Amino acid sequence: MTLNNAEIVTQAQNGDKESLDQLTGQAQKRIRAYLYRCTMDFDVADELTQETTLAMIQSIKNLKKADSFWPWLYKVARSKLNAHYRKKKAEQKQKTENFCRQYMARMSEKTSREGLENILRTELARTVISTIQELKPNEREILSLRCLDRLGYADIAQITDCTEKSARIQFFRAKQA
Repeated sequence: MTLNNAEIVTQAQNGDKESLDQLTGQAQKRIRAYLYRCTMDFDVADELTQETTLAMIQSIKNLKKADSFWPWLYKVARSKLNAHYRKKKAEQKQKTENFCRQYMARMSEKTSREGLENILRTELARTVISTIQELKPNEREILSLRCLDRLGYADIAQITDCTEKSARIQFFRAKQA
């Protein structure tokens, strides 16, 4: 006799180990594929699949409607995914703040200017670094090469494997962004 998903879920909720194993196997395949499509990263998808599976096993008894198992499980996976992105964003913010502190420390070592000029320079540098962090990687690269390394468009084009005209356009777009 073949059971439908709702019956398998109900049996798993009642403590049937075989049903829970069967459900876990199905869930891992579907959730891993979903998370991989969302992240495009196998390692992250595997990690989040494990977290989702663990959450499923721990809280399946609390599921009120057995026939809503899949939407519920995808919602759990999505919650894990959002938590992952929040953590990643917080880590990136911390990296940016650390970089700003280190940069400011080096700048203050190099210059002994005091007063309002130093405060304005520090605040401006923080704003610029924070804004640059939000750019796409290729935009950061172009801005860095042009503004910080003071390279010409011909050199930038050679480094980035594009035409000089394309380098100018990309720089303009990066500035606008």
